[in-house]
Amino acid sequence: MAKKVAIFDLDGTLLDTLTDLRESLKAALWRFDFPADFDDQSFKMMIGNGLARLIGRALPAGSAKDEALIEKIRLAFKKEYALRLRQETKPYPEISELLDRLSYLGFDMAVFSNKDEDNAKKLVDHFFPNRFAFCFGATAERPIKPDPAGGLELARRLGLDPTEILYLGDSEVDMQTAANCGFIPVGVAWGFRDVEVLRESGAKFIVKTPLEFLNVVEKTHGSEA
Repeated sequence: MAKKVAIFDLDGTLLDTLTDLRESLKAALWRFDFPADFDDQSFKMMIGNGLARLIGRALPAGSAKDEALIEKIRLAFKKEYALRLRQETKPYPEISELLDRLSYLGFDMAVFSNKDEDNAKKLVDHFFPNRFAFCFGATAERPIKPDPAGGLELARRLGLDPTEILYLGDSEVDMQTAANCGFIPVGVAWGFRDVEVLRESGAKFIVKTPLEFLNVVEKTHGSEA
């Protein structure tokens, strides 16, 4: 049987982390007397390029490039987020069923996120124990997405040519990551970006629900799925 691999983004793809991320960022900004009046939709558009970029987008224009300030807020955010990591976060509907089905079909699975790797692993271990062969997040040594380094390292460890790997994500960063790695880009419509953004960013397939991904598996793997 041919090897099959699916790699998943985390925030906005496997897990709905929006509320815990938003409230942690608001609390961190308030510590430094910055306003935090963004709504859910604007906050969704701020997520995707790592924590430093998220903070920069939340700051007023005059402070958005102050690296020393961003670092202070980053540390404050980490403390706040540690208090809320699983407070409101939950898997999206049908995700657990999808992972069960992919496991049954013989898929090896991994997570590739721009979330700090420690937090990514804590969430994956809690919500999806023993489901994923690897969980890669942001570290001091690994560049964040859309840089392909982490994705290509995953491909090597999973032992499959990148062009045969399905990559699921909810943002333009994920679609760019898939393109940079040579993965098959699959956009998910339930996350932090609109379908139009995913299409414009190069999604080869777009799925409206997690179980709809099985149709993509059928198209890409045929009778093997």
